[in-house]
Amino acid sequence: LDFGNVVLGSSKKRSFQVTNSSALGPLSWAFDKKLLKHSGFGVDPLKVNRLPEHGSVSFDVAFQARKGTPLGNNEVVLPVKVKNGPDVQVVLRAHVTVPHLSISMDNLAFGLCRVGCSIIKSVLFHNTSPVSAEWDFKPPLGSQKDVPYFKLEPTGGTIPAGGRQIVKVEFAPGEGRAYNVKLQLKIASVARTRNVSFAGEGYVNQVRFASPKMQLGPVFPGQVTYEKVTLVNHGDEDVEVYSLDFDGRY
Repeated sequence: LDFGNVVLGSSKKRSFQVTNSSALGPLSWAFDKKLLKHSGFGVDPLKVNRLPEHGSVSFDVAFQARKGTPLGNNEVVLPVKVKNGPDVQVVLRAHVTVPHLSISMDNLAFGLCRVGCSIIKSVLFHNTSPVSAEWDFKPPLGSQKDVPYFKLEPTGGTIPAGGRQIVKVEFAPGEGRAYNVKLQLKIASVARTRNVSFAGEGYVNQVRFASPKMQLGPVFPGQVTYEKVTLVNHGDEDVEVYSLDFDGRY
């Protein structure tokens, strides 16, 4: 009786039926409960008394993958000693495993990003285990002040065995400074969390007037006077400048 994959900390149930197909009359037997002790397997009933010819009985078998159960194949062979009949063996088998996610990168660096803009990057989650993996992000370690500037889509989900999922991360700084967030990735049925870090730096356009104040002086009626204003861009990128008072487009 094969239970297949069983996640550590969970349980599964299976049933099987035994039919007395002999012509030797009723059959009786009992399973050795000592062999089941500490195995994680349980059988109900353990004993059958006088099963009539062509009669059938159903057995319920449960397997509990308790903490401390070794990963991999767990197997128990139960000999069935039938009175006045041949011995039969019942094999109970289960493969204990835990979900596991492989992440394309757990330190995501966004570099410089202009305030008012955003940068989007993607992280690939790959479920390398034979069972589905349910995941989500827990509150960050340390300060939470930078959390609103990193948006994740999605923030959780379930990935089938062997499946992949792309998680998009958007960084949108609110001011010119460095941002750092360390989130905890939690996978269901896995005791330990995994840290995933995001970092980026916001900057503002370094545009300055050569003189913060302009004085035109006295002007006669009907006279037109001009004065030059120098605007200096101290940043590394081009800047578009417009006047809110005089530019009709904006």
